[in-house]
Amino acid sequence: MAKMFVLSHSTARLIHRLPREALNPVMLHKGIAAVRSSAPTKRDLAGIRAKLRERGMGEEAVQDLEFTVTEPRGCRNLNGTRIHVHTRPIPISDLVYLGDGLYVVDIRLCALQAACQMELEELVEYYYEICSDYALPLVDDDSYQTRPPLTSVQLLREYLSRQKHEHGLRLARRAVRYTRDGARSPMETVLALLFVLPKSCGGLSIRDIELNYYVRVTDAARKVTRRAYFYFDIYIKRARLDVEHNGRIHESDDVEPIDEERKNALDAMGYQLVTFRRQSLFDAEAFMRIMVSVRRRAGIGPAHLPAGFDERQEQLRKFVLRRWLNSEDTSPNEDAGSTPDEPDPFIDEIPTEEMDINQELPPEWEDFDDIPPEDRSDDDVPEQPDEQPRENSLGYEWE
Repeated sequence: MAKMFVLSHSTARLIHRLPREALNPVMLHKGIAAVRSSAPTKRDLAGIRAKLRERGMGEEAVQDLEFTVTEPRGCRNLNGTRIHVHTRPIPISDLVYLGDGLYVVDIRLCALQAACQMELEELVEYYYEICSDYALPLVDDDSYQTRPPLTSVQLLREYLSRQKHEHGLRLARRAVRYTRDGARSPMETVLALLFVLPKSCGGLSIRDIELNYYVRVTDAARKVTRRAYFYFDIYIKRARLDVEHNGRIHESDDVEPIDEERKNALDAMGYQLVTFRRQSLFDAEAFMRIMVSVRRRAGIGPAHLPAGFDERQEQLRKFVLRRWLNSEDTSPNEDAGSTPDEPDPFIDEIPTEEMDINQELPPEWEDFDDIPPEDRSDDDVPEQPDEQPRENSLGYEWE
């Protein structure tokens, strides 16, 4: 019987960050219900590394590989490998087949395995990534790539609810409670973590948030904006508060009038607006002042905060910004992975004398096909424009 190898844990997380076309899964053989995997020999390991290089993984990424085995007899840790023992055959639905007897755990099992290697804050951050429109790079730098979500909060919840007695299961179920679908960049995840994580971790424990919340412009606000609708980076329902992250592109003279137009329109519709600029995140004092503003608007007074909260909040700020605080350039490249400027097809078609209807808008104002989080009721789902397509691109589908 041919050997079967299952890549897992940190190696699987790197593989799932590859572009979809690079991963290129192979159709599974019919009739296989589960896989019994073995540990690789030195010769097997060389072939596996070569296959991963062909799919776009760099030399550094393939040096240390993790495997899950169901046949532990005679297995040993070779240099550059780490072996995890799974006591039962792995269902084929939990694997992605890469060809030639090589598998990688699918994104749901990968998320569960991550709970064995991460603390709560890092685990929630990872869950945001796999439920988002971006992927972090294989090696740490300040860029990221755009791609469809690999899964959703609902699919993770359903998968974890079916598991029993697995390592990390309790922490994984807890982490999913703080996760939301639809972040478009790592910086949106940064802001979400600051709000949704528990106060014991330095967050604000605000559960009623949505990412990329859709709002149609009302008739009362149409005179002050060219837009037909807006997307909020983070929407805090209890305060009718739109929290926006403004990157470098918002500092240009051409974009500032558009931002002011948005602010005026939201004010006319009864929404509050708080903007995090780069300086607000990377300056500890400025960050604390703006977080106090968010707390007041959300109704979180000093009496609702535990002792030492300011120190925990600062620790959380440093954690979520660690990729940039530890680099020479302490300002993230928010434009990495973004698409070139294009005319916005959803600008209100009714021109006015004061507005240039043909003006191109920056990438941050582009409209995305995000599906609202699963916990939104049917009454809260906004009317979508007829021109806006919906795509179901979650996970991997097999015929």
